[in-house]
Amino acid sequence: MALEKATPGDLESVESLYQSCIAHLNGRGIYQWNEAYPNRQTFIDSIAREELFLFNDREELVGAVMLNRVQAEEWKTVPWQFTRENPLVIHGLVISPDAQGRGYGKKLLALCEEYGRQNSFTAMRLDAFPENAAAVSLYEKAGYRKRGAVTFGYKPPGHREYHCYEKLL
Repeated sequence: MALEKATPGDLESVESLYQSCIAHLNGRGIYQWNEAYPNRQTFIDSIAREELFLFNDREELVGAVMLNRVQAEEWKTVPWQFTRENPLVIHGLVISPDAQGRGYGKKLLALCEEYGRQNSFTAMRLDAFPENAAAVSLYEKAGYRKRGAVTFGYKPPGHREYHCYEKLL
């Protein structure tokens, strides 16, 4: 298994993957994603910038992630520990609901870190909705440390606070 850069031909399958995950999360009362993010335009732009990566198992799309240097404006208030490092930022890491619970999240996260190392990044950063216990557990077990919390005003009430994590590579 490896990360593969998404192409314009992957747009429909990527959008379907995220939509199924959003429906799955919403069904559990976790409203971290909606029509504002991630959406079709997010994927089009990420593909064009070569920042959207697919995670396949035997040619079946089981996950995706966006990797870049973009840090949300809200993150400026976070007391990051690794301020002199070159961080790679993880956005929208997703595993298909049908494939969850099989260790794919751990494998995808490890591939993100390997990509970071291979491309001269020295740290990883991300934010996570604290009510998404599976995601928080994945990151914390992988050595990511919470550095603070931020509020995204465009999220639904009760789902606006996110925890920010980082890890030194």
